[in-house]
Parts: sequence; C-alpha cells; structure tokens
Amino acid sequence: MSFKFKTSWFKWLLKLSLGGVVLILLFWFSVYFGLWGRLPSKEDISNIKQAEASVLLDVNEELLGKYFIFDRQIVAYKDLPKHMVDALVAANKEFDLFIYPNKNHGIYGGTTRLHLFNKMTDFILENL
Repeated sequence: MSFKFKTSWFKWLLKLSLGGVVLILLFWFSVYFGLWGRLPSKEDISNIKQAEASVLLDVNEELLGKYFIFDRQIVAYKDLPKHMVDALVAANKEFDLFIYPNKNHGIYGGTTRLHLFNKMTDFILENL
C-alpha cells in the first residue's frame, strides 16, 4: 500500500510539473505571436519619443506661453559639462540619473559597480 501511495504521489507531481511547463510555454508563445498586443521592435525601443511642452509663439517668434503636464526638456549628453558629470559621480550625490561617461547601458568597468553597490547599501542602512 505504501509503495502504491508513493507512485501515485510521484505521478501527481510529474503531471503537475509537466502542466506547469506547458502553461509557461503557452504563455510564451502567446506573447511571441502577439495575442497580448504587439511587442515593440528594437528600433521602437531605441527611438522613444518623450512628450515635450507645447510652446506658444507670437509673430516675432517670441515665447508667449508654455503648456505642459511635465516640463521635459531634452538635453543631449554632449551638452552636459564634463566637470558637472565628474563632480556628481565623485561626490556620490543623489540624483535621479546616474551618468557614467564613456559607458554603455551596463554596469561594467571602472567604479560603476562600486558606486551602485554603495548606493544600495546606503539606502538599506538608512531605511532599516
């Protein structure tokens, strides 16, 4: 009797595991084939258009008003002063955007990982 109980338990666990794998595969294929909506392409992701403020100009092209929900002003990286970037990174200042010159979007190389690790540990220590 105990042997039969073990085999039935094993069969139940095996069926449950296979069912889970099948469900995961079905979900993956449904996302891949767009049943939940279209996935963005690499080009769509790399060319995200941010909402900018609407400006109202007069005949002489002087600013009369600016209308916005969020006043997002797009600044190119080349327009940022290098000494400002270096100072923010060196001072370990809190800001919403971490800028690591000459880096890609990863956390590899230089002191990038150390900086991020220090930020995480400081946050944990302050908020415990």
